[in-house]
Amino acid sequence: MSDGIAQQWVTYDEEIVRVGQEVCQYLDIRFKLKRIAWRKSSPFLRLGSDDCLFVRGSGKLALPWWMRGRLKPEEWRPLMASSLIYNRRLVWTFPSDLGILLIGTVVLVIVGAGLFFPSFGAPGLLLYLVILFGPFLQQQFSQINKKLRLKADREASRLVGISTFLGVLGKIDALGMEDVERTKQRRLSRYFSNKPNLRERVQNLGGS
Repeated sequence: MSDGIAQQWVTYDEEIVRVGQEVCQYLDIRFKLKRIAWRKSSPFLRLGSDDCLFVRGSGKLALPWWMRGRLKPEEWRPLMASSLIYNRRLVWTFPSDLGILLIGTVVLVIVGAGLFFPSFGAPGLLLYLVILFGPFLQQQFSQINKKLRLKADREASRLVGISTFLGVLGKIDALGMEDVERTKQRRLSRYFSNKPNLRERVQNLGGS
């Protein structure tokens, strides 16, 4: 890599840092962003083409390495704003859906114990609880998280503008990245995913 190209990447990263610092300041979120960490997805850090993550205690912004240079520094702004709103504000809230879910779970445990234990004994009750606390609750919590992420997008759109946000999502979609196309094809698994796919994000903002 020539010195000129290397300097271009340095400048690109520095511009993204500047944009990220502005977003933090506007949202009044204390995060001393210092540098960009271009990462591959892993079991410990799953980043999609439309993702970014401010890593706590490190001063880093993690971005998907395959998206480097594909978006202008300013185009990362809506993704940053949504990520910060979700991870620093909404994820710690107690939405009404969660309250209803917890109350419903207690009722289902009591009703299930009354119905299954007398008829099927301990094994029947255990199987019921495994299903209840396994696929059922996983699906419910995933959908609650997905709603919070979509709410974060709506709040971020008020910062950057809906048309700007939709423009960035549309640009990512047009790139045809493998992970984006894969999530569009999800069927049953989309009900267990806590992250909306690109199409859901666009529709959530009123796009088509």
